[in-house]
Amino acid sequence: MLDTIGVKQIFRNRDYTKLLENSNWFQRYQKGKRKHYTYQTPKGSKLPRLTFSQTFNNFWHLYAEVSLPSWAKGFNYPLSSLEELPDQLAELTAFVNDKIAIGFDAERARVQRVDFAEDITLPPHIIAKAIASLNRSNPAKFDRLGFKNETIYFNRKNQHIVVYNKTKQAESVGHFNISQENLGVLRLEVRLASSRIKNIAKKLGLPDTSAHNIFQKIVADKVIEEAKMTICLEDALNDEPSIVKRLRSKFNGPELPTVLGWAVLLSEFGDTPSLAEYIGVNPRTQRRHVDRLKSMGIPPTSHEFDMTLME
Repeated sequence: MLDTIGVKQIFRNRDYTKLLENSNWFQRYQKGKRKHYTYQTPKGSKLPRLTFSQTFNNFWHLYAEVSLPSWAKGFNYPLSSLEELPDQLAELTAFVNDKIAIGFDAERARVQRVDFAEDITLPPHIIAKAIASLNRSNPAKFDRLGFKNETIYFNRKNQHIVVYNKTKQAESVGHFNISQENLGVLRLEVRLASSRIKNIAKKLGLPDTSAHNIFQKIVADKVIEEAKMTICLEDALNDEPSIVKRLRSKFNGPELPTVLGWAVLLSEFGDTPSLAEYIGVNPRTQRRHVDRLKSMGIPPTSHEFDMTLME
């Protein structure tokens, strides 16, 4: 499911200055020696935002950004489905070419931003507990920011994971009919910048980052599932985080197997002096890992670490 997208197409071998200067739709602003023109939308408009920029090598970049559901329905609920996307990209293509006839093609344009999202229908008290739980979590490599106990941001340079109470957000702007009786909507958004999009395309073996490659189910599913695992959303909804997932939310990369290994050893043998001798490590190493586990509320005692949680 999709909310906001941003796509860019490059145009070569022509100077568009005169065409843009004579346009009734674009306004020029200067940024250094480069020329930039923006499409002037009315305040509060849901129309696509367009920017036409000249690069140092005299190429021209046209960037178009829009919240697809807001443009189609006036509000970004419900989300746009992948099935609706071909028609919406065709509408975006027509919109741009109506404003400046340059042969823009949204489907062939490269994706610079995409917000993949999922709406989860839940009882309001579960939504509140989940947000409170996430506001205490610290996923590796992400900075957490909570806002009014309603929205949680997990930020890093090229990716933002956002979880919020969509029902309350909708009501705050005058939309009161987005949820069923006695149920609310929790929204998970994964906002990707161009460098992260390129990385995902490479991992999936996609030929490029054009819209028809990135806006696929295989990409959306991978992004959403990875985000859920990163923030341990399932644990937050259940309010009963497993030990493995708690460790995974704290440790990443080669450090994780080491911490898991110590958790298993300590659960099997307990925190005894003979353990360090048995596995051939310095007692101070054992003490360091015991303290790390204790800091996460995982006591190093026998049977505390249930191996069935790894299944």
